[in-house]
Amino acid sequence: MTPSDPGYHIPSTPDIFVGRNDFVQEIVSKIHERKHVALIGSGGIGKSSIAKAVMHNKHIVSFFGFHRCFVTYDDVATSMMTHNTFLTHLARALSIADSPLLTIIAKLRASPTLLVIDNAETFLEAGTEDVGRIKGAITELGTVNLFTSFSRPAVPTCQTFAGYGELLVA
Repeated sequence: MTPSDPGYHIPSTPDIFVGRNDFVQEIVSKIHERKHVALIGSGGIGKSSIAKAVMHNKHIVSFFGFHRCFVTYDDVATSMMTHNTFLTHLARALSIADSPLLTIIAKLRASPTLLVIDNAETFLEAGTEDVGRIKGAITELGTVNLFTSFSRPAVPTCQTFAGYGELLVA
């Protein structure tokens, strides 16, 4: 890790990615407008691959540099999701040893950051009292967010996140 490379988790580009370049460009344009984007669609149709392709788009790389981070919650059961679990996964993807929210916020606000939150339904549909705290934490991060989810009800509304932008069906 160097000052220019904060050690964020950036997955490799998809091995096979055909016919979605216009869609990727649409997402890149919205991100450059500092809008949050949610990719909604059935499981297995390529939402995560689209998100990874966006992360490696030359305009995104030029603007955000190494400050692009991919966080996935696919290894957590919705019923087990807590505020602490949310922060622990986020801290791990950011190469932070512990997960206090203020530490995470400070790191993310140091430079413009694209945060991809994969499998957002895991925490947005969690039946725990922590969901409100998780939504509040996301609002405080100060990042441009790209969510993926298979569930439309899981996607945050304008009332949930200030400045929430676009819902795109993958």
